[in-house]
Amino acid sequence: MYDVFLKEGEIIDPSQKMRTTGSVAIQNGKIAALGAELSAMEATTVLDMRGKIISPGLIDLHCHAALGFAALGVAADEAGLNTGVTLLGDGGSAGAANFEAFRRLVVQPARTEVYSFLNLAKAGLISMPEIFSPQDIDIELSKRVAEANREIIKGIKIRAIQPLAEGLGIKGIEIAKKLAQGLKLPLMVHIGETRDRMEKDRMDDFSRSAVSLLERGDILSHFLTWEPGGMIFPDGTVYPELEAARKRGVYLDSCHGM
Repeated sequence: MYDVFLKEGEIIDPSQKMRTTGSVAIQNGKIAALGAELSAMEATTVLDMRGKIISPGLIDLHCHAALGFAALGVAADEAGLNTGVTLLGDGGSAGAANFEAFRRLVVQPARTEVYSFLNLAKAGLISMPEIFSPQDIDIELSKRVAEANREIIKGIKIRAIQPLAEGLGIKGIEIAKKLAQGLKLPLMVHIGETRDRMEKDRMDDFSRSAVSLLERGDILSHFLTWEPGGMIFPDGTVYPELEAARKRGVYLDSCHGM
């Protein structure tokens, strides 16, 4: 007897390179059987999946699952299980000074599994912009928090935005990179401003310098942005630093949603 029977959907499982039509039986919260010839008569609950996709839980690498906690964000389960996503990567909503609150208020209550890219800014995204000067950073606290929460913190996050460029300059990215390297974690870097782009915009040069610091396994977020700090020319071609980063093994994150 099965607990749940997903009947006649399109089954997609990238881990097995599988794409077929069939049914999936679930028992005690685990996949018990799948195939085209399974019988729904042995199931307690039968869901008609014709015209629908059955797949493993999806992963959202970069979201802000911090509704009510940070300056922007959505509820974790609204972005997560309610949309078929079973794992969320929160992109820097929390920093070292408020990570414990993030863990208790966001991570623990969520039915969706939530990982964190710890913001270099010690207050995270409680207010934005978040980094102006060294006073907004606490490296030693960041190290302690990351080490104590390895099961949740999977990377370091920094936004390469204009206040950072004008305050710390490229040194801010270097600080974040050194912290990530010391913790053996990837660095996620946001590029792009929310204003009109000017010809020969100084933020474009700042992003080019920031991207050049990224290594294999690091993540470049908003790489398709047309805003200042973007890596794409008006004719659609890309800065050489972006292509070089891709060849080095930097992950390119389009950030197409919240």
